[in-house]
Amino acid sequence: MSQSDKTNKKTKKLSESNPSTPHMRMDLVSSLLGESLITSRDYLTLPELFHESTFSNDEQEVILYALNHDNRCDTCLLPHTNLHEDYSASNQFISDLMDGKSIVDEKMATLLTFIRDIIKEKGLLPSDKIIAFLAAGYSQKNVMELITAHAMQSIKNYTYHIGAAT
Repeated sequence: MSQSDKTNKKTKKLSESNPSTPHMRMDLVSSLLGESLITSRDYLTLPELFHESTFSNDEQEVILYALNHDNRCDTCLLPHTNLHEDYSASNQFISDLMDGKSIVDEKMATLLTFIRDIIKEKGLLPSDKIIAFLAAGYSQKNVMELITAHAMQSIKNYTYHIGAAT
């Protein structure tokens, strides 16, 4: 099965499994993105860059789930809630998040707390929170990659929100 077929199958699974969730029609997204070359380029390029980050697949899933949840983007949360079985460890992390449970893995819990702090404080973090993140085994590079992830999901989530309202 080609990658395109797999993607189409996953998209169909999302639509069928959650018909009440507002799905953004891709023709509307394309139309909105066509209004701005800069936004369109970033919308397409930032995910590739983020997936090349130093974060593991599990960490990326937790980061994206937290960002999508904070931005209240059901369209973007759906893949993380329905398709997380693709990653066995993420399955437990995402399931715990969905159930309102704490993440037991200390390093992963630190990552989740830190990304939520970045979101809540708009990046204006006190040094003790940054030091705690670094002490957990993360790096300044990871901090910058989180900022990239935040920018990426803001573009996606806000595009979907605005598209759904028009």
